[in-house]
Amino acid sequence: MDFGYFHFYMLSFFIGLMYAVVSAILGGLLGGDVGGDHDLGVGGHDFDPSLHLEPGMVHFSPLSPTIIATFLAAFGATGMICIEVFKVPEFPSIGISVGVALGVSTVMFWFMQWVFQKTQGSTNIESGCLVGERADVITPIPEGGVGEIAYVVRGTRQNAPARSVDGHAIESPAEVEIVRVIGSSFVVRRVPTEGRATETRIDNLREG
Repeated sequence: MDFGYFHFYMLSFFIGLMYAVVSAILGGLLGGDVGGDHDLGVGGHDFDPSLHLEPGMVHFSPLSPTIIATFLAAFGATGMICIEVFKVPEFPSIGISVGVALGVSTVMFWFMQWVFQKTQGSTNIESGCLVGERADVITPIPEGGVGEIAYVVRGTRQNAPARSVDGHAIESPAEVEIVRVIGSSFVVRRVPTEGRATETRIDNLREG
C-alpha cells in the first residue's frame, strides 16, 4: 500500500496521541515542569541563591508538550476526516487541517494558561500568608546551603526546603522566621535569642 496523505494524517494523529500519553506519564513520575530553570536542592544539594521567582513569573508555554501534542493530533484527525468523510482533495486538506489544528491548540493553550494562573494565584496567596510566620529548623541549614524547616499552615504541619537569608548556617533545632517564599523553597532568618526570651516572659506573665 502506497503511503498517501491519509496515512500521513494518521501518523500525525497517533504521534500526537502518544506524545500526550508519554508526556503525562513522565510528568507524573518526575513531578511535572512548571517552566523556569529551578536549581533548588535539599539536604546540602545545590541551591541557586540568585533565583527570584516572584508571583506571575510562571507561565504555560505555547511550545509545551501538551500544546504540540494537541496540534499534531488535531491536524491528523482533521486531515483524515477531510479525506475520508468530506472527500476533500488531498492538497487543500492540508490547509484546512493546519487551520483547525492551530485553532484547537490555541484554545487549549489559553485554557491551560487560565488553569496555571488560577492555581498559581491560590498558591501565591497561601505563600504570602506564611511570610512573617515562625517555623522550626528540623534539618540543619549549612552555610550557603539548604536545610529543612517545619511550619504549620491551616492547622497542618508541613516540611519544606529552606536557606538562611544571610547565608549563615542555622543549627537544628532552632526557631526561624519566614522572610520570603521562592517557588517551593523558603528563605528564613533566625529568631533573635532576646526576642524569644521576651516572648517567653510575656507568656509567663499571661499565664500568671
